Amino acid sequence: MKKRVCLAAVVLCAVSAVKGDIPVEIKNSAFELCDANGAATGWIIPKKHWKVVAGAGSNGSKGLVFEGDDPNSRDWPHQWITVKEGKRYRISANIKADGLTCPKMGRWSGMSIYIEWFDKSGKLTGCNMTYCVNGKTDWIHRENITPVVAPGVAKCRIVPLVIKGGVGRAVIDDISVMEIEEKTVSGVWSSAYRDEQAEGKVTFVAGLNLPPGMSTNGLEAVFSYPGSDGRMKKTDGCISEDEARMETDVSALAYGTNDVVCTLSDGKCVLGSAKLPFARVKELPPRRVRFDSRQRVLVDGKLFFPLGLYCLEIDRENIGLIADSPFNCIMSYKFPTTDADLDLCHQMGLKVLYDVRRKTDSTYDDEIGRSWMKKRIPEIRNHPAILAWYSDDESAPTLIPRLKGRYRLLVELDGDHPVWAVQDKHGKRLRDYLGTFDVFGTDPYPVSRYPIGQVTEAMRSDRSAVYGLKPVWQVPQAFGWGKSRGNSKEAERIPTAAEISNMAWQAIACGANGMVFFRYHQLREKSKKGGVVWWKDIWPALLDTGRELKRFEKVILSDGTPVPAGVPGKMAARSWRTGETCWLLLVNTVTEVLSAELEAPGSGKDLKVEFGPASAVKRTGAGKLAVNLPPLATVMVRIR
Repeated sequence: MKKRVCLAAVVLCAVSAVKGDIPVEIKNSAFELCDANGAATGWIIPKKHWKVVAGAGSNGSKGLVFEGDDPNSRDWPHQWITVKEGKRYRISANIKADGLTCPKMGRWSGMSIYIEWFDKSGKLTGCNMTYCVNGKTDWIHRENITPVVAPGVAKCRIVPLVIKGGVGRAVIDDISVMEIEEKTVSGVWSSAYRDEQAEGKVTFVAGLNLPPGMSTNGLEAVFSYPGSDGRMKKTDGCISEDEARMETDVSALAYGTNDVVCTLSDGKCVLGSAKLPFARVKELPPRRVRFDSRQRVLVDGKLFFPLGLYCLEIDRENIGLIADSPFNCIMSYKFPTTDADLDLCHQMGLKVLYDVRRKTDSTYDDEIGRSWMKKRIPEIRNHPAILAWYSDDESAPTLIPRLKGRYRLLVELDGDHPVWAVQDKHGKRLRDYLGTFDVFGTDPYPVSRYPIGQVTEAMRSDRSAVYGLKPVWQVPQAFGWGKSRGNSKEAERIPTAAEISNMAWQAIACGANGMVFFRYHQLREKSKKGGVVWWKDIWPALLDTGRELKRFEKVILSDGTPVPAGVPGKMAARSWRTGETCWLLLVNTVTEVLSAELEAPGSGKDLKVEFGPASAVKRTGAGKLAVNLPPLATVMVRIR
């Protein structure tokens, strides 16, 4: 009898046998090898501005030096390398700025290492770069993690570059590209807040990283856990392309904290496993702020809809303006810093999303940050103004281990408040950040750059990326790209009142149960003649949108129901039920009329458009709704 070979296991075991990341071949990555003319072997290096210099490297040997005075130069060195579809890569280099200046200094200006890949037609299908180095520095190690390489990749190149008008001198050395080793079962997560539950249904999801081309046919995902009867229980999970999912009543689990384990196999060979410590409790511990099973936040046991503003420096006058508005919370980069500041917010009826990154972001030593948190968090954790801890703002994926440690420390120091984090990574790139937050937001800022429907596209992909398990407090755009970069070009204009409203309602329709607009501190500025002026009347527009949301706050926080069949993809929709009344929210995400025929929720006999154009939704009989939604329009429909 011939022995059967498990090909999937061979593939996966071969990968897991390698400890750590797998190096990608880069010829002469440290620029030590040069031909008779001094040209670096393996590299295509422009003669103008770039050269290999002995003694300039990070270890005193050779390094690649940029020296230029042309801010418009786009002539960069590069080398073609080989990458694989379905894989992610860690790119890194050592960089030293020696008087490198840019028109606007920052992490995206200066010298960096960049990677890009193309399909067979030569179309760019993906890219990534590290944070830049500028000014005058010692050697700095920069690295980043790419998104997954798209199918059909034909060629790839690694590029040392200087961007954003950089002039002066800088050196790069020790360039590296490493294929990241992915675990077949990346982890297990639950739908329960802080992975503890007393009653009701609970969902467990295991993340899967299957090799490109590997079918899920024949695969088995089994969730095992101690049962309430004292015996080990095993439940088959439902497998899709990148996850295995299992739902059960929490009463099936034993009391106490126990591991829920997901094991993936092909019926004969184990391909991988992961576990989650999960607690079944007799009653949930009292928490000042917590999330319920519908991802709504409760403050002191009452439902609360966070409607906030990002701020920079803020004073009593501004606190008063915000308090006398529909907004009920702030996230300030520089305020509050003292207990008196928190007292003022509480007196004014404002909650605070407290920024713990003041001493914990990447510019600080991790231990300094942790020491600061250990001192400061216990001092203020019982203050009634605190709503949540703001732990991350668009950190690079290389900082995820630090973010996970920060999250664990926050949970240890304070069990009463959730951890909120905001990312500019979307889709599956966001998934890596699971384990760094309790509630998340993302910040697609489309106006003047992308179609406004990007808000819906991003939220759909982002909620899918976290398996629908985490609440969302979204960050809508309330600024102009040009204004934030010091110009007033119409091409980078501030959003109109209609666009601000549309983006906010898109977020609600896609599942947000809170939002914090970015950014209040751009809306007011000191005039040259003294005093303060509002910029482009955006504050009245924000107030209008805030009033719209407050008007339907109780609806938004009521029990959700399935969206009616027939909603077009470019229309965002959400529905709720309050008693005998159904509510239907429809948002047009494009600048053209959208039409559809939908199944009417409830009986559909009594229909009224409570918000938006009254003629946009009509009952047609036979339980149908005719929808003709004008460009960027929003309607809230009450149906009885």
